[in-house]
Parts: sequence; C-alpha cells; structure tokens
Amino acid sequence: MSLPGRELGIKQNDLEIIRQDYPLDVVEQGFQMLLKWYRDNDPEKRTLPILKEALEKTEYYDALECLSSEFN
Repeated sequence: MSLPGRELGIKQNDLEIIRQDYPLDVVEQGFQMLLKWYRDNDPEKRTLPILKEALEKTEYYDALECLSSEFN
C-alpha cells in the first residue's frame, strides 16, 4: 500500500520532512500532508474527487469512508 501523499503529488522529500517532524503522531502526519497538498495546489487541483481518487488508489478505505460520510 502506498501513501496518499504520493498520489496527491507531494514530493518524497516533503513527505519525509513531515514524518521527521511528527514521528510519533500519524494523525498529525496525515493532517500536515493534506495541508501541504492544499497549500501547494491551485483550487482546480485540490478537489474532493482528486482526494477520493488518491485514497482509493492507496486503499485508505477508512479515510475514504469518513470523507464520504462528511460530504454526503
């Protein structure tokens, strides 16, 4: 299973920095990854369908289910 950050176009170096900055907090790592994706992309590239596709490709079904329940 790969990381959603890669599917969202976040550079490997940036993902490593996030892991190093928050080594014991995977929730914060996920938040920082999404924040990086949001800040680094134009609105047309940071859409809900793009996020859903990345979560599906990386088999993060729990996150996808939470996301779907928030927006349906």
